[in-house]
Amino acid sequence: MLEALGNLGLDSPVLDFGCGTGGISAALVATGRKVIGADISPGLLACARDRQLGDDALFFLFDGRGLPLASASVDAVLTYVVLNHLMDDHELQAMLGEIHRVLRPGGRVVAIEQVRRKATIDPAVWQHRRTRAGFEQLFAAAGFQIEQVDILRYGRIPTIHAVRFGLWPERMFPALRSAERLIGRLVGVLPWDYCDVRFVLGK
Repeated sequence: MLEALGNLGLDSPVLDFGCGTGGISAALVATGRKVIGADISPGLLACARDRQLGDDALFFLFDGRGLPLASASVDAVLTYVVLNHLMDDHELQAMLGEIHRVLRPGGRVVAIEQVRRKATIDPAVWQHRRTRAGFEQLFAAAGFQIEQVDILRYGRIPTIHAVRFGLWPERMFPALRSAERLIGRLVGVLPWDYCDVRFVLGK
């Protein structure tokens, strides 16, 4: 995820949108970057602050609608499996508009989301898993340019679970990950599966 930031300078602020307990924020700070973490959950933000990442990390609670940041104030935005929790397309487009507003010209958004071949809504976990095309339409409507789209991981590939449960040796995992990405490039989303997709967006 962090490699998609490209040549972004270490002094450039990065917004960790939907930072949760601060795992991505901690990884950003470890590379010497300055990070602003935003989340809607006070409990998760408390966990992020407990990491004590120092002056290079600032965490704040936001209301799920507007970001209390100046326009064009961050150089990059990272978000991991957050956008699916905005159930309504209009709500998501409005939030993407806010992200576009706070991103500087030439900035980059890296979003990893679960996608399906057919959109599904699961109220039990408050998720709207959209299609790749559905996400791309919403990104474009918010003013972003889609620079790169990659399938990173399938959710139900049996070989991956064979390694996870000890049926195959763990040393095979890197090769299986590479095979997943190849399948993603050739086939796309499998009919019975969902997958993690990385969208790299420019402004």
